[in-house]
Amino acid sequence: PIRAQVDDGLEWGVVRMKSNPKMRNYSYYWDYDALVAHWVAYPLNQGLIGSGGRSEAWRSLDPNLPQSMQPILYNSWGVGWLERGHQIPSADRLNDGDNQATFYGTNMTPQIGGGFNQSIWKHLEEKVRSWCYKCDTLYVVTGCVVRDGSIEGKYNTVGGYVNDNNDKRVAVPTAYYKAVLRYSKQSSTYGYGGYCGAAIYLEHRQYSSSSITSSMLISIDELEDIIGMDLFVNLPKVIGEEMSAKVEAQDPQKVGIWK
Repeated sequence: PIRAQVDDGLEWGVVRMKSNPKMRNYSYYWDYDALVAHWVAYPLNQGLIGSGGRSEAWRSLDPNLPQSMQPILYNSWGVGWLERGHQIPSADRLNDGDNQATFYGTNMTPQIGGGFNQSIWKHLEEKVRSWCYKCDTLYVVTGCVVRDGSIEGKYNTVGGYVNDNNDKRVAVPTAYYKAVLRYSKQSSTYGYGGYCGAAIYLEHRQYSSSSITSSMLISIDELEDIIGMDLFVNLPKVIGEEMSAKVEAQDPQKVGIWK
């Protein structure tokens, strides 16, 4: 299915590759009230990145949802300090049609520009891409934390809301995160069943430094405790409960490949 209702009122959706409709470009967990995806999940490797450039296809609409149920962002949010922040980066899908899909409103959140989207978040995206070149596939979950009642809160603030180009209210997240699951067919001393994992959690604020260091990394378990959500739910089916638990508990600061 392209869309599937979940028992918490949110909806799970899938965007297919235009270059290969049998393949997933990305999936997302949609909030109809906040009008943001709580997470966007996608596989990443050199082949999936492809070649091409940034389409700037801001007028593209997600075919999974009617226009009234997704942000319309031909222009930005109408406030200078917030930008249209991608969850799956444009640079992670460079084939023409696949890149266009990264500009859907369902992949966007209102994100601080200076000191966040243009700096530490950009460098985190680059770091994740560098990791994908060193394995067979990197499975990525990019997510945001949305405060309850954001759209009834204060306009033009983190934890409040801003408006899309049709004056629909869109929540401004209070934090962002990335969780990555590295898969390599070749066995190694640092993985379990070919997998190892890492995560990072960033408050949504301006940062004085754009550096991403290994000291900022946390385990997938730690991230799940912070966000109150279970990630990589299919991993136990692939490598078993015991190995899956070890992957999610592993401290990435002690694993050299994340440096």
